[in-house]
Amino acid sequence: MMDSTMRSQFLNKSTRGHFEVVKWLRRSLFIVIAAAIILILFLIATPLSPHVRRPKHSSVPAKLYYVNNSTVTKVPPTTRPTALLSPTTSTAKPEVAQEARSKLPSCSAVPLPLAKSVDVDENLKPDLEKLTKENALLQDGGYYKPPNCTSNSKIAILIPFRDREEHLQIFLYYMHPMLQHQQTEYCIYVIEQIGKDLFNRGMLFNVGVKEALKDRDYDCFALHDVDLIAENQRNLYHCPDKARHLSALIHRFKRTTSWRPYYSNFGGASIVRRDHFEKINGFSNLFWGWGGEDDDISLRLSKYQIPRERVNETLGAYTMLMNHHTRAPGNKDAMSLLRSGPTRYGRDGLNTTKYNVTEKIRDKLYTRVRVKLFRSDP
Repeated sequence: MMDSTMRSQFLNKSTRGHFEVVKWLRRSLFIVIAAAIILILFLIATPLSPHVRRPKHSSVPAKLYYVNNSTVTKVPPTTRPTALLSPTTSTAKPEVAQEARSKLPSCSAVPLPLAKSVDVDENLKPDLEKLTKENALLQDGGYYKPPNCTSNSKIAILIPFRDREEHLQIFLYYMHPMLQHQQTEYCIYVIEQIGKDLFNRGMLFNVGVKEALKDRDYDCFALHDVDLIAENQRNLYHCPDKARHLSALIHRFKRTTSWRPYYSNFGGASIVRRDHFEKINGFSNLFWGWGGEDDDISLRLSKYQIPRERVNETLGAYTMLMNHHTRAPGNKDAMSLLRSGPTRYGRDGLNTTKYNVTEKIRDKLYTRVRVKLFRSDP
């Protein structure tokens, strides 16, 4: 057995060892805390470059944009996105202002705040005078350029139009604030067909492209029906690398029914780059009456191997406004025109569009182009 002297020596050694461990742990903890404090102070004292700084929640995964991905982001509804910036007045000389703009940072690819869906009021009767005041940063013709950054996209919003004034007012009410939130450089063009000929949606888009390019060197075009209102601010109206179909889910009759476009459909609301639109020679000019022109452009995209994508149903949800007008007669020749289309893509389209502009009105909220269309030989 261990005598009392040996036991005392053993206990003294154990106690000293324990105290040494505790002392080492305390010293290590102090060093870690001190290092953390120094790091925090360093980060606070060193601002990020404006090109690197991102606001909270500024990124949206790219996979949200593809039709085969089911990622869903739930967001609270709001009645309408508010204007991004309040009106400002600049007294700088034009050349000074231009030089200042050239030094602005690039706008964020996914600007904020965008995490809100829009509860569309189909019975809305907007006060256009008030709407004009709320969008004081708009230039004549409905043109907008972000004041604090350089937009990554310059896009013309093209709307084929006839007898839908109530829809146009609602469209402008919701679209201007959303596009400004997205920091998009854009202009809205209303291409109005006059005369008694059947409505020709595709030809009006061709006219819109030609007339818009007379104003500015746009990067892409949004091909948009006036009765479709986007329900999600994250459905970006920027210029994509691929031809993008935006309207992936359409709610109709006050959300009592929904319609999902078939696989190859490219109608409703879409965005096409300028070089792609020119490569496929735009829309056919031969589809007079309702239907067929969106299938024709889909076939053209496939023929010329233009890559396509469709946003998922969460991002691509739209409200279709109630239509109280008589629907345009259907195109009885649509199927035969679609079958014969590949033989005339090069001679039926943007390069053969015949029209006469009777009036070009630069309203504060949009540019209205009133045109008379002329038939061309197939």
